[in-house]
Amino acid sequence: MPLEQLANIAEVFGLLVVAITLIFLTIQMRQNTKMLRSTATHGAHDQITSFYHPLISDPSLTDLWLRGLNEPSELSAVETGRFFAWWLNTFFILQNWYFQTREGLIDKELLNSFSKLMTDMQQTPGVRNVWEQRKYMYAADFVSYMDDEVFGRSPTHEYRPLGVAEEQH
Repeated sequence: MPLEQLANIAEVFGLLVVAITLIFLTIQMRQNTKMLRSTATHGAHDQITSFYHPLISDPSLTDLWLRGLNEPSELSAVETGRFFAWWLNTFFILQNWYFQTREGLIDKELLNSFSKLMTDMQQTPGVRNVWEQRKYMYAADFVSYMDDEVFGRSPTHEYRPLGVAEEQH
């Protein structure tokens, strides 16, 4: 077999190997993207669990949280600090979800579900107080999102913190 024919066969074989490699890499990238999305979604669910778990397990924290939402000016300095820390952490979680959603790692519906809750929670003086005093701490894009799309919308439901009517706590 002439050398030129062998070179042509090797070239075709090389192209075939490159094509197979590209197909394999495409499949691997898709699987990796699915895994990243799954991990990000799982992490978001863990974060929401960490939001509610202390309220379930610590009645004094539940009391502080409910009073802070409805009557933030009546909290002591220590209680105000705890209440602010709670909400600053919550806003950082939401900011993380916002950026992960923009990157396609978290489905928009997950962010939207918690954002709807935050839209309704704006009816409480405590949430608005924390946000207005500390929004400078967050990324400008996230602040715009919160001000325009979350707090800029009208609430859809009367918000009752943890399902509790004001006179119950």
